[in-house]
Order: sequence, then structure tokens, then C-alpha cells
Amino acid sequence: MSGINENIFEQLRIKELTSNYLNKSVPIEGIRILTIAKEDISGDFHVVIRVEESIYLLIADGAGHGLSAVMPGLNFPNLFVDLAKKRHSILTIAAKLNEELCSYEHTGYFIALTLVEINEYEQFIEVLNCGNPAVLLINEQGDISHRFESSSMACGILKNADYELLTERVFYKDPGKLYLFTDGLKDSLIQSGWCENNAAYESLYIGQEDSNRFDVIQSEIEQVQSVGKVDDITLIEIKLSSDYKHIETKKKSKKNQSLAKIEQQEIEASLFDYRVLCLDPDEASLNTIHQALAKSIGHIDLCNTVEAAEKSYDYQPDLIIVDLSFLLKHQAELAFLLPNYEEVTPIIVTCEPSNVVLAEQLFSLCITRYLPKPLRDVELLAVVQQCAQNFSQQQKWKFKSSVFLNSSLAMTITDANNRIVRVNDAFCAITGYKREEILNCNPRLLSSGKHDAQFYQKMWDSLKLTGHWSGEIWNRRKSGELFLEWITINASKNEAGEVISFCSVFADVTERRTAEESVRKLSYYDELTDLPNRRLFKMNLETELKQADETQRKLAILFLDLDNFKEVNDTLGHDHGDLILKETALRLHRCLQPNDLIARMGGDEFSLCIKPFESTEKLAEVVQAIQKEMTEPFKIKGEMSFLSVSIGIAIYPYHALDVSSLLKNADQAMFYAKRAGRNCFRYFRSSMEITALERKSLIHDLRFALENKEFELLYQPIVEMNTGLIYKAEALIRWHHPIHGLVSPAKFIPIAEDTGLIIEIGNWVFEQAVQQSKLWRETIDENFQVSINKSPKQFSNDNLCHQYWLDYMDEHQCSAESIIVEITEGVLMASNKSVMEQLLSFRDEGVHVALDDFGTGYSSLAYLRKFDIDYIKIDRQFVQYIETSSDDRALCEAIIAMAHALGIKVIAEGVETVGQRDFLNQISCDYVQGFLFSKPVSVSLFEEKVALFKKPL
Repeated sequence: MSGINENIFEQLRIKELTSNYLNKSVPIEGIRILTIAKEDISGDFHVVIRVEESIYLLIADGAGHGLSAVMPGLNFPNLFVDLAKKRHSILTIAAKLNEELCSYEHTGYFIALTLVEINEYEQFIEVLNCGNPAVLLINEQGDISHRFESSSMACGILKNADYELLTERVFYKDPGKLYLFTDGLKDSLIQSGWCENNAAYESLYIGQEDSNRFDVIQSEIEQVQSVGKVDDITLIEIKLSSDYKHIETKKKSKKNQSLAKIEQQEIEASLFDYRVLCLDPDEASLNTIHQALAKSIGHIDLCNTVEAAEKSYDYQPDLIIVDLSFLLKHQAELAFLLPNYEEVTPIIVTCEPSNVVLAEQLFSLCITRYLPKPLRDVELLAVVQQCAQNFSQQQKWKFKSSVFLNSSLAMTITDANNRIVRVNDAFCAITGYKREEILNCNPRLLSSGKHDAQFYQKMWDSLKLTGHWSGEIWNRRKSGELFLEWITINASKNEAGEVISFCSVFADVTERRTAEESVRKLSYYDELTDLPNRRLFKMNLETELKQADETQRKLAILFLDLDNFKEVNDTLGHDHGDLILKETALRLHRCLQPNDLIARMGGDEFSLCIKPFESTEKLAEVVQAIQKEMTEPFKIKGEMSFLSVSIGIAIYPYHALDVSSLLKNADQAMFYAKRAGRNCFRYFRSSMEITALERKSLIHDLRFALENKEFELLYQPIVEMNTGLIYKAEALIRWHHPIHGLVSPAKFIPIAEDTGLIIEIGNWVFEQAVQQSKLWRETIDENFQVSINKSPKQFSNDNLCHQYWLDYMDEHQCSAESIIVEITEGVLMASNKSVMEQLLSFRDEGVHVALDDFGTGYSSLAYLRKFDIDYIKIDRQFVQYIETSSDDRALCEAIIAMAHALGIKVIAEGVETVGQRDFLNQISCDYVQGFLFSKPVSVSLFEEKVALFKKPL
């Protein structure tokens, strides 16, 4: 008990911990939120906050359920709130979140994500949808005015370098509501059958009264939840109003200032950080310079010697003012002041205008400006300001040049005649050309030949019209290798509007495209067979339905399932089974026309779309071709396997009008083909859907039948012919359904086998029978035995049912001989290693084995000897007519004689008349069972029957 309490405490602690990370939303008027968790911790999370005039929303759906689904994204809410408060765009936020998730390096892990900014002042909605269902914008009339579809992959699949994020912005003027939701909402409604398909789901939003829509959807979910578990669900409703003009916005302080004034302010501001070195032996000149510049320049170094100038130069002046006579006199010592190719510090020289000889020396020096002495304050300040402005501009160009040269993106500049005049290092690295090889060449030198003239014409038309073009182009490297680039080209124009150059920036996206194709292939194609998967098949089928509507055509949807494929996997292994599936894909292709669709839906299921559907006769030819192909032996690694295929068919538009319903109906028809004996086909009928719904309801109720104690075990006596005594009984389960009453085992046992519930139910039957047999051994006969039917599904490789039974008998000190395990011939036919080991383990422990329904299947003496069978049960269909049919009499007599020769006892089932009993006694049948003696009864009635059978028959 303490362990349970500790577990509950731990769950609560984890839930509280995750809540502290994930709950970052704040209440906002007009926003309603519905959240339902499949488990204690939801795999969904959301954040809603307001930042100034905008509302930011995040809604996320982790891969899977519970803690594992949200663990890698626990920091998302904090990161989202921090970035939103700094007014980052949702594009930047998504990139940061993706970078955060990718840093965990969880292989195959992703989070479907939707980010929304609603700017209530400018009245726009911007959405970035990464793998979630479409965000719906509903107007006041109840119509969907816009869908924000998923345009990017979910977070965590690709790193940012290869991750494409696309936003969509819509302006709204009229009131309405915006709806965001995760996959769980739609899936829960559709998979539960509450909504038939996607169109029916969207109808929940359409036509409803604006004020009631959220309540209607919440009510639908609550009803679904009442009959079964729902998936993780998140639904957010945002009310949009058109009256937001009261919101105050920030004033743009420099909006009304002219560009010239702004630039002047920038120059004046920069002078406070400007440093000027002044070198002149004349103190009066230095004082004049200081007086003129002191109020504007932040740092002035006044020097009258070479030594002082050297010390001041260490502070890296932005401008040098030097006396020409002094400079020429000490030219060698002052060489450090003169410009070089790496750094160009502007120099202003001052000189007496009468000194013509010195003035001529100006031409031999790299001088920025010459000022005659005596210096004038206004002129000196104006020249210094001009130098500062020029220097600032040079620094900007230097920065741009540095960006151009050092960018990881390839850059080119071409002139108006489209000749390359400049390229950067990245261009050379990507294309393989050296600068000298490419300059003055036309960019068509890189042409791959994969694009026609029309492609380039459209590109040039866009450049002429808008001055801009972006897109993907295949080009060729110098080596001849093709590569894919994403390129942006901008045209530069002069004041007259004439194009003077083109600047292009491109990146090699070949590897990214390859990665995207790989991801796309994993998303849309089956890895084993290379066929389209279920997702792509449904998308293609959607397109086909639209075209069929336009052309008034009909389509046939075939749902195929391989017969006996599980036995191949169990006996020969999954590798062998995979090769058969690949061969199946090839065989199906051979039966189809080029326009037909084919997909592997999963496991051994395939779907086809035959288009157009012309007639049942034509379709029958295709089906027959498929059946013929599939019944041909599969020869894999020297092993021969014989399979067939069951096919269900649904016709559009007769049997359904949407993809989901068509596939569901074809699947139901295939199920009936299986039940009809396999290796056949069936068309969908409406009665199948009713039966399927009943089956679905029974499956749901069957899951809770044990918990609700709805099962009862009845016992049918098995009478010994020689003595007339009863010391054997067959345990038979009955289901008392709270609504439908008594449900026949013939109806619910196959369902239990298909769903795997037979294991749990079978164990319950065994436990009840063991306890009852143990009691009757004490009260009726010390050799009393109870027979228990064991389904073939209970012999599967992946459960240890037989070992549990043996351990249970040992634990409860019950003799193994008190139990008879009844199996069918189908179990022996499987004859794999697991079945053999389980049957032999029963024999070794002393559990008796009876072969039920003997003669109705593929009976074999070899199996009887191999598995040491204790009892054979003659099926009721042979007993029924032994009074009138000589064949049945002969058959029963032969079975008994054969069994006795092998030392096997015989039990005849279905004995209902005295004549049947007497004949079976005459031919030495060991035991009889049937309504002549008793139907299956409760424990108390069984004990009364035992008391009546005290003398020989």
C-alpha cells in the first residue's frame, strides 16, 4: 500500500513540476481555452500573453503522450514569453524554439507548433503553422473566411540552417473569432465516430451562433469522453473586435525629421568620440586649432615635437592636422603618419601660401586637404566635419565590402550588360571558378541546361517590373556537377530609373533539398516497398475525388489484406515476411494501369484506386488478375510460401463521398471477405457499416466486462458411458451484457481474439475453472476434471499464457491432471516451435489435452502421435445424423476405433437423443456430452445433475 501512495505522490510531484514550466499564460478578455489530457500530464501545452497592442499565442503538440511528449519542450513557454516581450517576430521566435529543441538531439522527436501574433491596432493576424491543423478564422456569419494551413515542418526535424519557416499575414476589418487546436481534438471526434470525416468536423464551426460555438464543441468532446478516452486536446478561441483605435502606439521620434537633419545630428554626435592629432611647432597655430575645435571634438592631442606625435599616434587618431614645413623637414621620422593601403587616416596640412616651393611638395604626398595659414575657425571646423563625414562613409563602405567579401552566401555584381564585375570568396568556393576566370563573363556560364527559355523570360520580366526576383535555379559548377541554389537578384537603378547593375545573393541548397526529400520520403513513402504510404494515398485520393466530380467519373477503392501472412512471419521470420511484402508490391503493380494509385497502408494491407471505374465486369478482371498473381507461390530464400488475398471494394460516389469514409467502407468489405473464407472479394454494403458499428460498440464494452464482473462460467456435464457417472465437465463462458442481455460466445469470442482481449479473458476462465475443479475433486470425485477451451491466439509467440497457467496451478496446489486443455486442429496445423513447446510443457506437467471438433479440419494421425493427445472430441455435425446416415455412423465408428488403437479416449459432442446415445455406447465411445444430459448450467445446478447420475446408463 505504501508503494502505491509513493507512486501517487511521485506522479503529483512530476505534474506540479511540469505545471511550473508550462503554465505561463495570463487571462485575457475574449479568449477561451479548453484543455483535456489523455494521461495525467498532457502532451499539449499553450501560452497566451499580451505585449502592448499585440496578443501572442503558442500552441504545441508533442510527439506522443504524457511526460515524454513535453519534456524536451519544457523551456518553450519561458523562451516564448521572453522573446515576445522583446517584440521579436514570430518567425524569429520559431527559429529560436527550433534551435532549442534541436540542441537536445532527440532522434525522431518533434513538436507540432503554431505561433500567432494578433496586432489589435494595425488589425492583422500573423500565423506560423508548423505541423498543426489549420487555424480557422470564422466571421460573424459563421463562415470560414480564412484557413492558416501548416506551411512548415514541425520543430526538431531539421536544424535552422535547413529549416524553412513561412508565415502568413491576414488583415481583418470585421469582428470574428480565431480557432487554434491540436490534432487531438479532431482525431478524438473522428476516431470515436462522432464526426464522420474532416468536413463533418469543420461543420462544427460553420453556421453555429457566434456565442455558442465554443460551448457546442466542448459539449461534443464531453460526450465522446463519457464513452471512452480521448486524445490530448487543446482548443483556443480568440474573439476579434474591430474597435481598437484607442490603443496608444509609440511615437516615432524621428518620423518628421528630414534625412539631412538626421545625418547632421549623427555627424555631430560622432564628433564627440572623434580624435584629432595636431602637429605644429608653432604654439599660436596649436592654440588656434584648439580654440576652433574644442567645443565640437571630443579628443584633441596638441603636439609640437616628433616624440609627442609618436606617443599620441598610439591612441589611433581619426584625423591628423600637420604643418607642411615640419612634415617635410621630418618626413622620414613622420612616415608613420602617412597613409598606407591597410589604414587610410585623413591628413590636413597647413602651410603659408607664399611658400610656393613647399606647396609643390603637396603633390608628392597623399594629402586629404590643404588649408592656408593663418587658420580660420569656421573654415577649419567645416573641413574637419567634412573629413569626419567622409571617414564615416568610408567606414560604412568598408563594412559593406567586408560583408560582401566574407559572407558565407555567394554574391555577384553584374553591370547593366549583365557582365560579372565582382564576386566574393563564397561564390568561388561554391562554383569552383577563380575570380580571373569569371570576371567580365555572363552568368549564363553557370547554366545547367535544366531550365527552358520561358523560365528565364519570366525571371527577367520580374526584374524589369519589380526590380527583384527570388527562386530556385539549377546551375553547374566548373567541374560539371549540378547544384541547386536559392538566389535573390536585385536591380540597382540611377536617379533616371535606368538599371546600372544587378546584385545577386545565392546559397547552395542541394544538401538541404536532399535532406528535405529524405524527410518527405519518410513522411509520404513506405520505406520497405517504396510505395506511397497511407498519408500520401489519402492526399492523392482527395485530388482524384475532386477531378472525378468535375468529370463525372467513378472510382473504385480496393482494400487488400494478405491471407495467412502472420503465419509466415511466425514460422519463417520477419525478414522473410518483408521480402514477401516487397514482392507483393511488384505483383500488384503488374495488375494496374499507369494512372491507377497504389499504397501500402501498413502491415500486410494495401490500397488501390482504379480509375476510372467503368463497370463491374472490368473491375472483376482486375481483381481476378490480382488474385491470380497472389496465389502464385512466393519463392523466398529457397522457401515456398503460399498466400492469397482478401479484397474489399468501395465505389465512389455510390458508397461514400469522402476519402476517410471510402477507405473505412472498403476496409469493412475486406473484413467480410476474410469471414467468407478468404481469397475472395466483397463489395461494400450499408449493412456492413451497421455491423461494424455494433462490433465497435461490443469491443468497447468487452474491454470493461471483466472489471464490471459481467462474465459467468457455466459447466456442461461429460458423462462416462460405462458407469453413467459425471466426473468431467466443460467450462463455457457467458457474457451478461448490461444492455443487450446474454451475448453469444460465437459473437464475442472472435472479437476477443481479434483484439487480444482473449488472453485476459482466457486467464480468468482458467482461474475460475481451476478453483472449481479443485473443489469438486474434494466433494464429487478425486479424479474430477474440467475442460477449458484454449484459443489459437493464446498460443502466440508473444505471450507466456501456458507458463502462467502452470504456475497458477502450482501456487494454488491444484493437480495438473484436474484440467483438460481443449484445442482445435488449427493449433496443430500451425505446428511452429512455440506451439510444440507449449503443448509438450502441458504433457510434461500432467495436463491432459483434448482435440476439439475432430474431423472438421485437416486431421492427421501424425499430429495425434506427435503431440500425445489424450482425448478426441467428435464434432456435433457427425453425431447429429448417426441415426439416419450410414456415412456418419461409419465415420464415428472409424474415429473411435482409430483413437482407441492409439490409446486415445473419445468424447462425442451434441448428443441430444437416446438413439444417438445408444449407438455411441454400442461402438464403445468413452464419453458423451449434450443436451440429452444437460445444457451448460451454473455450479449449483451442475451439482444437482451429478447427484442424479448415480447408476449406469
